[in-house]
This record gives sequence, structure tokens and C-alpha cells, in this order.
Amino acid sequence: MSIEDSAAEAAGEDSVEGVVEIAVEGLIEDPVGEGAELPTSTEAVVANALSNGQVNGKINVNVKSQERTSNGKSIAARRKTRSLAERITLTICTVVLAAIVGLVLYDWQLGKDLPPAFQVKLTESAHLIEGRYYVPFTLKNTGGRIARTVQVLAELQLPDGTDETGEQQFDFLSGKERKQGGFVFEHNPQEGHLVVRVASFGLP
Repeated sequence: MSIEDSAAEAAGEDSVEGVVEIAVEGLIEDPVGEGAELPTSTEAVVANALSNGQVNGKINVNVKSQERTSNGKSIAARRKTRSLAERITLTICTVVLAAIVGLVLYDWQLGKDLPPAFQVKLTESAHLIEGRYYVPFTLKNTGGRIARTVQVLAELQLPDGTDETGEQQFDFLSGKERKQGGFVFEHNPQEGHLVVRVASFGLP
């Protein structure tokens, strides 16, 4: 049996962690006589050949560590785990987004069938301009359907029994729409009781 065969056989039985590959370049003569017992380990084969000067060339021993293989497997496992986590995150985000869109559409569908309803708010206190008192307000259609010819009345009751009234009319007010307006009085509204309300409206 030649040194190359012995080394190959011994490499398969080697207990060193990793895979040992022995590449012999040149001619290795048989270190023992024909029929003699060969060394059983790769180290013994190489040491015997070197001690006897029977290596004509060089021996390259390449150790491929199992740690490198295990590291490669770990990287692949991490990539697989990360890919799974990304898919789960994407699924959750898609479900949440779909739920939000569904709620918005449901609210819109539910709200558009509601009849007109109105909210009137005084946005500022009365301010005096050229001897008259101006009172701005905001009108909002809180319903879903369109309202036409919306009439807003303002009634000012003064302590001396004097009353002042004002009127505003909005031709068109769609659902959830806001519009602004104002009333003008001869007397200071802060000295009396002011009521602003929607008196009437029509449907298209």
C-alpha cells in the first residue's frame, strides 16, 4: 500500500475537528518495506515520510473547519428566520391597513345617509367697527345629506326690552361642510342675550 492510499484512509478516520485533506505533490516513496505494517494515523504517515527523507515535493494539509460549516448553517438559519419575521410583519401591517380602510369606508357609508343636521357656533366675541357690532359665526352640516336654502337667525334681547334680529341664508351646504358668516347689530350683544339658530332648510 502506498503513502497516498494510507493517508487517504487515515484521513477518513481522523478525529480532528474538521475535514483534513492531504495533497501530495511529487513522489512519496514507500517508507517501509513491502508487506510491512503501515502507520494507522495521518500524522504518523507524514512524520514517517519526513523523517526518512522520502518526500520529493511538498505536502499541503488543508483543514476545513467544521466551525466554518456551522457558521454557514447559522447564517442561513438567521436569514430564514429574518425572512419569516419580515413576512409576519408585512402580514400584520396589511391586516391593520385593511381594517383602517374598512372602518373609514363604513363610516362614510353610514354618514352619507344621515339627514341634515346643523351646528352654529360664535367664533369670536362682538367687535365694534364704525358704530356697529359685528358677530362672526360658523355653520356646519353635521349630517350626511345635502341641505339647501339654510336659514340662520340671530335674536338679540336687550335688558330694556329692545330686540334686534338678523338673518343669513346659505343656498347650498353639503354633508360635513362648514361655512362662515356674520351678523351686524346696532347694540352691543354683550349687554343682552344673543341666540343664533337655524330656522329652516330645504332638501335637494
